Amino acid sequence: ILYLDFEYAVSANYFKSLGLDVDDEETFIYYQPDTLEAGFNLFLDMTREGILALGVIDSVAGASAEAEYEATVGKASVGLKARAFHQGLRMSVGPMKTTGTGLILINHTQVKIPTSYIEKQLASRGVQEDVSPGGTAIEYYTSLRLDLAKPKLVKGEAMDGLTNEKSKQVTNVDITIKAFKNKIGQPHREGSMRINFGKGFDPVYSAFHILVDHKIIKKKGGGHYTIPEVLTIDDVKIPVGEDSLISAISDNQEWRAKIIDAASK
Repeated sequence: ILYLDFEYAVSANYFKSLGLDVDDEETFIYYQPDTLEAGFNLFLDMTREGILALGVIDSVAGASAEAEYEATVGKASVGLKARAFHQGLRMSVGPMKTTGTGLILINHTQVKIPTSYIEKQLASRGVQEDVSPGGTAIEYYTSLRLDLAKPKLVKGEAMDGLTNEKSKQVTNVDITIKAFKNKIGQPHREGSMRINFGKGFDPVYSAFHILVDHKIIKKKGGGHYTIPEVLTIDDVKIPVGEDSLISAISDNQEWRAKIIDAASK
């Protein structure tokens, strides 16, 4: 894995808490390039040599083209990043196809500055258009485009660092994901996932909702769920409420394995 950090905001300790071995240079390379061109050239060299499985650009919005990086503050730099991304992606698709290398582009949406009369009139009424930094090349070359909607904050019990006591704090977020483009599957589908702070994606949450969608776990009124006997654990009471149930499954290793295994079938 080649991780290109253009935002200079990645913590090695956080990577380790997610289970990634950042100290193994044979499987993980972390690089903070000054310019987008420098990052793409490294990615291209490693891809052509066939030693790279996956590249990550974090992020498109944080990357700077070489001409912009060398210019003074305030100098106009219209379209520099878009041209650099277009050239970099155009040169990368061939070697990536040959070597089977993947590339993940972490992007952000920004509000488009209104230029025409109609756009200004719409903006005055609160109608804003979101655009993607990096130009249209990203939309053209990518095989899968996912939009992560604004997360919903979820509170749970966590240890307070000041009082050393457990209290209700925001411990995870629920995110809705929409596939706007998908060359490897059905597009325009929507799903949800839960991210636990300091741990990453929550497989129990995803497995639980897969089983609910397939009506293997049936939802009843008042926060009660009916779970088949083969997916329960002896002498373990099924809690009331989705969050309490998912938390109980996560804390029990045997129960957790049963739920995840059933959802993967």
